[in-house]
Amino acid sequence: MIRLLAIDLDGTLLRSDHTVSPTNRRAVEAAQAAGIEVVIASARVWHSARRVALQYLPPMNYAALHDGQMIVRPGTGDWLHTTTVPAAEVQRIVRRMDDLAVSIELCRPQTSPDYDYLVALDRGPTQAMQAAWRPPPQPPIHLAPEPTDDELADSFSLRVIAHDFETLDQVEGRLADLTDVVRWYRFTRPDPGFVITQIMPKHVGKWEGIRWVADQESIPVEQIAVIGDEINDVTALRNAGLGVAVGNAIPEAHAAADLCLDLTHDQDAVAAAIDHVLHAGS
Repeated sequence: MIRLLAIDLDGTLLRSDHTVSPTNRRAVEAAQAAGIEVVIASARVWHSARRVALQYLPPMNYAALHDGQMIVRPGTGDWLHTTTVPAAEVQRIVRRMDDLAVSIELCRPQTSPDYDYLVALDRGPTQAMQAAWRPPPQPPIHLAPEPTDDELADSFSLRVIAHDFETLDQVEGRLADLTDVVRWYRFTRPDPGFVITQIMPKHVGKWEGIRWVADQESIPVEQIAVIGDEINDVTALRNAGLGVAVGNAIPEAHAAADLCLDLTHDQDAVAAAIDHVLHAGS
């Protein structure tokens, strides 16, 4: 019996136009009506994820955002749990990349009233990433080509944006001696004009965020289901009681999942997954 269902947003619940279909919304409502705790589990920051939740989804108790670094109540915006990269490590990482053609996007717990993101260095394809990943209205950003230490404060995951994977190889090589404090992963499907490595605190990820929520509700691992598509979903897909990969998922996600759907995020794959959860064994 599934009691907690964690659903990724981009590439899973959201269609290519960044909306949630009526079919998927009804399926989420059906899961909630069956007593399942439905949780958003996304790499998105809380501002943009909350907009999705309020506009397209029924009320939920939890969202695990920033790849599990922040747990919030979507309806109220109350922060329940956070984990950040300390300022000293943020400064050390950014300074090490100073000679590379990269931008490093930071989202800090105490964001400025004027912007959601600070972009350090700004030598990478920042605008290409903004256009591809963030539909209008795009969140305001603050460009800091030569960031001060004050600007490089405690942050959620650092997103390194580059033009090519060769540059990311250099980025990740310069992190090799920091594995005691941070970990990282690379988005393996390059978008037009940019590629990304995500850096975050060690021992933190979507799965850890989902487990935090499950612990609050006294839900064991075998009663957790996860639906996802990307590299940052793989651990959760592998460890959950039921892992479901949508049709457009990367091969690593398919390999980790218990159930691989043919339907994509544009074909109501989440609704099909929820139907499976609700009727499994019936």
